Amino acid sequence: MKIKLYLLSAFFLVFSAGLFFLPDILASSITAKEQRTVDISSLSSASSPSIETAMSQAQSFSIMEESDQSQLDMVNRLREELNQLFQKLSMPKEPVIVQDYEVLISEDSVFWQMEFLTQTGYGTAIIDETNKKVVRLSYFDEDQNNRGKKQIIDDYLNYLPLKADKIEEDGEMITVTLKNGQKLNFLIDETRLLLNYA
Repeated sequence: MKIKLYLLSAFFLVFSAGLFFLPDILASSITAKEQRTVDISSLSSASSPSIETAMSQAQSFSIMEESDQSQLDMVNRLREELNQLFQKLSMPKEPVIVQDYEVLISEDSVFWQMEFLTQTGYGTAIIDETNKKVVRLSYFDEDQNNRGKKQIIDDYLNYLPLKADKIEEDGEMITVTLKNGQKLNFLIDETRLLLNYA
């Protein structure tokens, strides 16, 4: 009977210790390695560079894939591009914290999508790699936006730089038609700033 009691006590202690450390073990194994995937099936092979060009371009890349420094450089670059847009929109200068970023590939274009926080809000931005411009922004801010919708749209189009041919307002939604006929949708109110949303 004493042996059963000792075995039962030992089992209970081991089981309790396992339950105590299990969340830490699971959390460390889940967050240990972040995986990123890129769908390259959408890239067209018709405009692919020659192997000679690819060999030359590959020489400029650093072999240190996903090093801490390269990630820090990318975060700083994305943050700087977002700060430039905020400055052009005359928004209060706030620290931008990049929560996550990923590469998006559409046909032959490369974009960076980033999720970010500020002191008073949060949002998502898509940045065109070629032009180094924020081409889409969703930003939700606790502070009230007192700037006029037209002024924000004008400042954003000047930042890109694009020219509006026609601006139509339908309730909260604003549609801007560019000179080439392309339409951009905007939703701007006291707490939301959606630029080029779909």
